Amino acid sequence: MKNVIVVDRWKAGLGKIQLFSLSREVLEPTLPIICVGDVKFRKDFEEKTNKGKKIKSMAIVTSTKETLEIEKLENALSCCFGVSVLSLEEAVGDKYDAVMQIVSGPSNRESIMFRLVSELVEVGPCIGISHLLWEL
Repeated sequence: MKNVIVVDRWKAGLGKIQLFSLSREVLEPTLPIICVGDVKFRKDFEEKTNKGKKIKSMAIVTSTKETLEIEKLENALSCCFGVSVLSLEEAVGDKYDAVMQIVSGPSNRESIMFRLVSELVEVGPCIGISHLLWEL
């Protein structure tokens, strides 16, 4: 089984990220639908990183202030991307190149962040989530 991610209305304002599984040449929607509030791109980060570094392996790092919704989203993304959900210490020890982390920010809005493990620096994009839809 293969997975497909569709990003809808990226440039035209608020958008959404939909996850699908492909079975028998039919796209089946997978929950949740991620409604995007804002996006901070790599070029917008103050700290510049080596753009030549290739990311060959990635894991999802569990949040320190994990809520049930964050845990469900971590598991859904883990299944979609086929990557492990680990602690930061496990990700560093297992020599992953990058990690994805879902964090709860101001006013309890979640964000999906990407960091290089070797430097623990955020490399983007940082996707602000306005809300998650768990029902179709």
